[in-house]
Amino acid sequence: MCSLRFECELLARIFKIVAPGIGRPRDANLCSALDDAFTRRPHRMNIAQRTLHLCHWDPKFIPPMITFVNERLGETNHRFVVYGASQGEAEAPPNGRLIHGHLIGVRDAVQLRGEIAAARRVIVHGLFNNRIAAVLASAPRALPRCRWVLWGGDLYDRNRQPRSPRWHAATAVRKSLCARLGGIAALIPGDVDEARRELGFRGQHFRCLGYLSNTFRRAEPPAEPTGPLTILVGNSATPSNQHARAFKLLARLGRQDIRVLCPLSYGDRDYADKVVAEGRAAFGDRFTAVRRFLDPTEYANVLDSVSVAVFAHDRQQAIGNCIQLLGRGVRLHLDPATSHHAYFSAEGFPVGNIDSIELRPLDSGERIRCHELAREAFSEARLESQYRAILD
Repeated sequence: MCSLRFECELLARIFKIVAPGIGRPRDANLCSALDDAFTRRPHRMNIAQRTLHLCHWDPKFIPPMITFVNERLGETNHRFVVYGASQGEAEAPPNGRLIHGHLIGVRDAVQLRGEIAAARRVIVHGLFNNRIAAVLASAPRALPRCRWVLWGGDLYDRNRQPRSPRWHAATAVRKSLCARLGGIAALIPGDVDEARRELGFRGQHFRCLGYLSNTFRRAEPPAEPTGPLTILVGNSATPSNQHARAFKLLARLGRQDIRVLCPLSYGDRDYADKVVAEGRAAFGDRFTAVRRFLDPTEYANVLDSVSVAVFAHDRQQAIGNCIQLLGRGVRLHLDPATSHHAYFSAEGFPVGNIDSIELRPLDSGERIRCHELAREAFSEARLESQYRAILD
């Protein structure tokens, strides 16, 4: 049996793919050696009949998802490996473990690689981490059993990064990985089309809401908001929100009886400061920035006050926010070039164009229709059935 030291050396060589330098095709025989080594590892039997979830840490998505899967699909059938949380930020799942930080060490990677090779099914929640991608790519025989739950940034943000040698190396790994993945779980067909074009994905598309934040559970449509027309701009402090573009389009309309609300509680703090300055310059005391994290009830109350939303994102983003707004009968404007504009329009929601903003609420009939559509299309029951299909 290969020693742990030898396995570490093999995986360290594979890691060169995402560090300075790039792996060569001859590394395929290293992958086979690792497969053979882990076939005989004692911990193999702990995962062989279970689904392994590789979870990029995000407190909004991952803890509720783990609870949902354990309660609905059976705790003994799943194992979770959560990585990316800082020390003290997250607790290990009852049926899993934590890897702190984003720089996955070789020892952790060797163990993880063995679990991937042995698992009945592997679900990758967010493919942001280059080292996780390298570990997956080093287990080619397991990749047909893998499903990537696509988030958006893990697909589109690579195109915003500098074209450094490391970028080219990491892209090569992702293309090799995606060409052999068994499936992508994504709500929006246009995102899967993008993965096919850019990364060579050839597997199956599993339609999936992904996370509880993308489900709509409100029993009754909210009453039409009163007071000044409240306009929600963007969902976070990330440049892909293109706040400046949205502010410019709104300011052109010259409406004074409006309130512009801008959530900036997560993302880039310096970018958030810039957005606040631009918003105050354009709208004065009619502009309100939300800089602190709100609990779900508080945020739901904020959304209840909104009549119009202007999301100038230049890529698929804020799907959960879009679903909650559409279910409330909010008039939502998106860039028509984005994949989610096409998706929501095809589902029958009245989605507007960012370049033709209408500053008026939907009428009561449209609001009720949107609420009924959202309750049907984005229910928890549908999310459960989608996960069952992924796990088959």
